[in-house]
Amino acid sequence: MQAVLRGRSAHARQTVNESPTGIIASTVRPFLHAIGNGTGSSQMAVFSGVPDIGPNNKESWPSYCDTDKATNECAHLAFIRDHQQVMRWAPDVKAFLRHYGIK
Repeated sequence: MQAVLRGRSAHARQTVNESPTGIIASTVRPFLHAIGNGTGSSQMAVFSGVPDIGPNNKESWPSYCDTDKATNECAHLAFIRDHQQVMRWAPDVKAFLRHYGIK
């Protein structure tokens, strides 16, 4: 959000099961703020949920997800740490960075 406020480009992304309330507001809010202020550039991406992360299968969660974590927290961790998940969004982020001259 601070990047958007400073007029810098912002790239927001999340999965649908990453929100604690089941909505995408945490991703949409900075995107809409950037549009409303007319500063910087923004890009938003919402991905399908991280598979096999649910409240009824905590025993099969990845090792970095403690079973005391909320389901959405584990989904977020898996989305940013699991190789298969990262490969879903990394090419898009790289293209965004290249487009705006960020190395």
